[in-house]
Amino acid sequence: MELREQRQETEIMGVAEAIASQFGYKFENLLERGNSNHLTTARNFAYYILHYDYGVSLNDLCKMFQRSNREVCYRIKKVRDKHEKEPAFQKRCEYIKSKLK
Repeated sequence: MELREQRQETEIMGVAEAIASQFGYKFENLLERGNSNHLTTARNFAYYILHYDYGVSLNDLCKMFQRSNREVCYRIKKVRDKHEKEPAFQKRCEYIKSKLK
């Protein structure tokens, strides 16, 4: 792996860890199969932000979170739809993204 790729991977993992921490979790918690609403919401935000704001491919997200392509796509769409329709949800997303900078 090239140095540039290693830096990108380290940055992406740092962002994923920061997103998890905004919900009171560690990145490892996002890999769990648990379906509590709070954990699922944290994981969904991570998919959405990493894909749209950091350009992480769907295949890389699937590998990173150990999930199927179908699940990741469904969850990203769910967040995107809520983001477009619900101002409160959009504000929450923007708040989380502001904490990542």
